[in-house]
Amino acid sequence: RDKNEELKAAVAKAESATHAKSEFLSRMSHDIRTPMNAIIGLTHLAKDEKNVDVIHDYLHNIESASNFLLGLINDILDLSKIENGELKLKEEVFTREEFADAISTVIKPLMDAKNIHFVFRLGGRPDCLRADKLRFNQIFFNLLSNASKFTEPGGTVEFLSEDLPEKPGMVGLRFTVRDTGIGMSPEYLPHMYDAFSQERAKTGDSTNGTGLGLPIVKSLVDAMNGTIT
Repeated sequence: RDKNEELKAAVAKAESATHAKSEFLSRMSHDIRTPMNAIIGLTHLAKDEKNVDVIHDYLHNIESASNFLLGLINDILDLSKIENGELKLKEEVFTREEFADAISTVIKPLMDAKNIHFVFRLGGRPDCLRADKLRFNQIFFNLLSNASKFTEPGGTVEFLSEDLPEKPGMVGLRFTVRDTGIGMSPEYLPHMYDAFSQERAKTGDSTNGTGLGLPIVKSLVDAMNGTIT
C-alpha cells in the first residue's frame, strides 16, 4: 500500500509539474501576441514611409517592443523557473519615461487601429523607482489590451495614476484603467481571475482570446505585494 501511495504521489507531482509548464507556455503565448502585433504593424508602416526621421522613430519603437518580446522568450526557455510554480522578480531601475515609452509603443497602435480615444495620464511621484520592468509592463499591457479589445470603435480608454500614502521603503501609487467598453456582469465578477475564463456576450459569443489576461495580472500584482480591484 505504501508503494502504491508513493507511486500515486509521484504521478500527481509529475502531472502538476506538466500542468504548470503548460499553463506557463499558454500565458506567455498570450503575452507574446501583443508586442508581436506592434512589431509587424510598425514594420509595415516603416516600409511605406519616405521620411527618414519618421522611419527612425518606427525603428526605435520596434526595438522597444522587440526587447520586451525577447524578455518573454527568455522566460519561456528557462522552464526551471516554474518547476515549483514560483515567480521570481528582479529589481531594476525603472523610469517614468521608459514606462510611458513602452505603453506608447505597444498599446497606442491597438487604440489607433480601432479609432479609440486613448488618454494616458502618468501623474504622481516619483520620476524613477525600482521594479521588475518586464513584469510591471506586463500588468498594464494586459489590462490596456483587454480594454481595447472590449471597447467599441470611437470609444475611450483611460490610464490614470495618483499618489497614495507611502510605506517604509515603498512608494504609494494607484493606477486606474477605465474604458467605455461592454464591462462585466455582477455574476461574472467572482470568476474574472479564473484561468481561461471569459464572459460570453449577449449574443452568446466571446471575444477571441485565451482568457488569461486578468489571471496573469492578478498573479503579478500579488507577487509584487500589490492589490487589484
